[in-house]
Amino acid sequence: MKHEVGEFPVQFFGSKDYAWTYQARVFPYMEGDANNKDKMGKGCDAIYKKALNETAERFIALQAEKEMRQLQEDRRNDKKPPPYRHIKVNRPIGKVQIITADLSEVPRCNCKASDENPCGMDSECINRMLMYECHPQVCLAGERCLNQSYTKRQYTQVEIFRTLSRGWGLRGVSDIKKGAFVNEYVGEVIDEEECRARIKHAQENDICNFYMLTLDKDRIIDAGPKGNQARFMNHCCQPNCETRSGR
Repeated sequence: MKHEVGEFPVQFFGSKDYAWTYQARVFPYMEGDANNKDKMGKGCDAIYKKALNETAERFIALQAEKEMRQLQEDRRNDKKPPPYRHIKVNRPIGKVQIITADLSEVPRCNCKASDENPCGMDSECINRMLMYECHPQVCLAGERCLNQSYTKRQYTQVEIFRTLSRGWGLRGVSDIKKGAFVNEYVGEVIDEEECRARIKHAQENDICNFYMLTLDKDRIIDAGPKGNQARFMNHCCQPNCETRSGR
C-alpha cells in the first residue's frame, strides 16, 4: 500500500481492514471505553460496536500478560518479603502512651458462662454490638467468653503470598466467616510529629511502601519497621475486610 514518510500500518478491530496512519491520528485506548457503546445511537455502525468489544477483550488480555511478566520478574528478584521485626503487641515510641483501662469504667455485658455461645458472634452481647471487647476480669462468662480476640490473640490462620500486581499480600488459609476477627494491626505507636518525620525520610530515600494506620489525632500505628502479619494486608477497590478500632 502506498504511504507517506512517518506513517505506519494498523489493522482495525471489527472490520480487520488495514490502513496507513500517523501518530497524531492515534489515541490510546482507555479502560472503560467499550462501555460507551451502550450510549450510541441506533445509526452507529455495528462494526464499530464490534470493534469496541474486541478492543476491550484484547486490552484485558494484554493487562493479564503484563501482570504475569511483572510477577515472574518480581519472583526472580524478590523471593522473600522485605525484612521487618515481628512483634506481638504495639510498642509506644517517644511521648506516646498506651492507655490502660480502668476496670470501674469497663463496659459489662449480661452474658453468662451458661449461655450457649457467651459473647459470640450470634449472641446478643451488648459489648460485641457496640464493638467493645469484653475484659477478662469483668465479663461474667469467664473463660467461655468469645469476645476477647484481641486479649487472647485469637487470630484467623493466614499466610503471606505474592500477588499478581500488588506486591506481597495476606490471605486466609481457609474460608473466613463474615464478621470474624482476622488480625490485630500491630506496630510502633507514634505521634503526628514522628509520623511526618518518617514520611519525609521515606520520600528522601525513595521508599514507596507505607504501613501507617491512624488511631486518633494523637496516635498512628507504623507497622513498617516492626509489626505482624497484618502489615501485609492490601487496600482494595472491592474489599472483603474492614478496619475496626479495638476498645
